[in-house]
Amino acid sequence: MEKSILVEEFLKSRSAERGLSENTLEAYRRDLNQIIEFMGEALGINDPLKATREDLRAFFSALLSYGFQPRSARRKLSAVRQFYKFLRKRGLIDRDPTLGIGPIKVPRTLPKVIPERVINQILDNWTPETPLAKRNKAIVELLYSSGLRASELIGIKLTDLDLEAREVRVLGKGGKQRVAPFGRAAKVALEVYLDVRGDLKPKTDHLFVNSSGRPLSRRGLHFIISRVFDKLTSSYPVHPHVLRHSFATHMLDHGADLRTIQELLGHARLKTTEIYTHLSLEKIKTIYKKTHPREREK
Repeated sequence: MEKSILVEEFLKSRSAERGLSENTLEAYRRDLNQIIEFMGEALGINDPLKATREDLRAFFSALLSYGFQPRSARRKLSAVRQFYKFLRKRGLIDRDPTLGIGPIKVPRTLPKVIPERVINQILDNWTPETPLAKRNKAIVELLYSSGLRASELIGIKLTDLDLEAREVRVLGKGGKQRVAPFGRAAKVALEVYLDVRGDLKPKTDHLFVNSSGRPLSRRGLHFIISRVFDKLTSSYPVHPHVLRHSFATHMLDHGADLRTIQELLGHARLKTTEIYTHLSLEKIKTIYKKTHPREREK
């Protein structure tokens, strides 16, 4: 079976079993093709069914030595593990070459967060005038109010939104649906945007549309958030996930428990949510240093 067919069969299987998004499937495709290409060009192995553990180790060693980030390498290793598990299950290989390859350690880094006073000041003093500006404020308010992922926000349809209940139904990772609440400020911003949404001549039932009336893309959303915050404050480079991190951190700072934040973010595992306890610990340390007598003396 040809290399490309093997990869596509694997992706089809992943999509059917786990309902993965097109972005995730494309990332798998990119990672697997890169590995297969490396083995062919650098090691002379043109059939991925013949790859050994040493071949795969050589690839990841080369990847890290060329300066790839450990997080990126770990994602590729995950794709490879799943790919060869699939081939083993199909009976196309006798032994899984990824067995015995240890995990790639990723240094723990705390996600960036916008200080609460800064985001409140920005949103409270922002009075949009054009339909696109009103759309942009509704996007920022909803992202910060609900902690949505970029893919979840751009996938929202008009029928997913319940303004009276202040809830929105979103499709999360793995095709899992959840209902996310949002606050009064987000409701107001959404009402203002919906009043002028028709001016953008929408050609879709997606809630947020671009200047051509079509659904927003991930790239378009990233551009909007980056441009908005670059205009409003140049101190904090912002992308959609920064608003998600800020949402979770500020909720925790105000007394929300970790389980609640896990549900709100749509995390499958509590361990994923625990990163925010480290963010709050950093805040606690800062307050301690500013207020403890012995620290202030220093």
